[in-house]
This record gives sequence, structure tokens and C-alpha cells, in this order.
Amino acid sequence: MISRVKGNLTAVDDESAFVETGGLVYEVLVPANLVATLSKMLNGGNSRPEVDFHTVHYIEGGFNTGHMVPRLVGFLNAEDREFFRIFTRVKGIGVRKALRAFCIPTAQMVRAIQTANRAVLMQLPEIGARTADRVIAELKGKLDGFALEHPAAPELKPEPEYEELVEQARQILMLQLRYTQAEADAMISKVMAANRNIRTMQQLLGEVFSRHQQGRA
Repeated sequence: MISRVKGNLTAVDDESAFVETGGLVYEVLVPANLVATLSKMLNGGNSRPEVDFHTVHYIEGGFNTGHMVPRLVGFLNAEDREFFRIFTRVKGIGVRKALRAFCIPTAQMVRAIQTANRAVLMQLPEIGARTADRVIAELKGKLDGFALEHPAAPELKPEPEYEELVEQARQILMLQLRYTQAEADAMISKVMAANRNIRTMQQLLGEVFSRHQQGRA
């Protein structure tokens, strides 16, 4: 089993990161909330930044389909990986669905489950009312070991300029959550006007979802 992949990031697309190490290039599926961060790293001053993924190794497909492919899923810390493992044990949530649902930080998802906040969960891609209720029923009270907040890896989270921050959040809202640009810009503008101390994309998206939940978006 491959539990960790450390090497140079060579490319990023809508769902995968490509990491070169030891003469091999690994395709690592990544959650939606990492795509913008990894893209920014790749487009920064270092064209081959180093990354260290905590991975889940699984087989996609089965004997019934006659097509089985080994896959890697990667996270920037072990806690996010463990939460992903637990989350995908919920009936009806497979790996691909979970990756699309992970468009907000783990801490916010844990908080929504622990407080039975189905409204936040229902905003996630592919998580409807029934699935949100099932997630809460199966996981509520079982996530006490997870911190509601944990510091981001400093080498991967440089403080962005205002324009970069807005663009990262806009891309997540449009590409991953299917909002129009006008809707995304309206939500972002309201949040930034109310709180000029926001410095990371995670903080900004967290405020967007919080305001939407409270009917203020």
C-alpha cells in the first residue's frame, strides 16, 4: 500500500495532481478544496514545487466490470486523510463523490456534522438532503478526535494579495460549486466588505458558506 508520496509537482488539472519522484510520475486524485492551492503553487516562482501527499491507495472498479485500476488520493496532512477515510464509509458516498464534496476545509465539515448542520452539508456538491442526514446519523459524535481548526502548512499557504484571493475563491465557486460568475462575485464582495481581515481562501469560503447558511449571502 502506498501511504505517502513526496516529490515535485509537475501538473494539476480539475481533479488530479501529478508528482514526479524517483523517475516516476504519480497521478494523485485530490479533493476539490486543494485544486486552486496546488495550481497557485505550480504557477508561482518555482515551476516544480515540492509536495508531500498523505495518500489513500484504492482499487477503482471491480470484478463485475472487468476493469480495475489502482488509484491514489492525496491530502496535505494525515488528519484530512483520516477524515476522508471515515467520510467514505458512509453508505452511498464513494471516493469520487467524496472528492467533489470536499470543497471546504475539513474543519468546517467536521463542525457541520458535529452540530447536525444539514444546511452546510447540503451546499456541498452531490450531497443532497438524504445524504446529509445519513452523514450526520452515521458520523455525529464520532469525530471528537478531529480538531475543528488546524494550522495550514506554511510553505503551501503564502498570504495572497487581494486579487489572487478573490480569483481563487471565484474559481472554486464557479468550477466546483457551479455558481455563475455574477453569483460568485456577489457573495465574495459581501464577505470582503464585511471582513477585511480575511487572508486565506479557506477563510473566505468559510465566510461565504456561513453567510449563505444564515440567509445573508
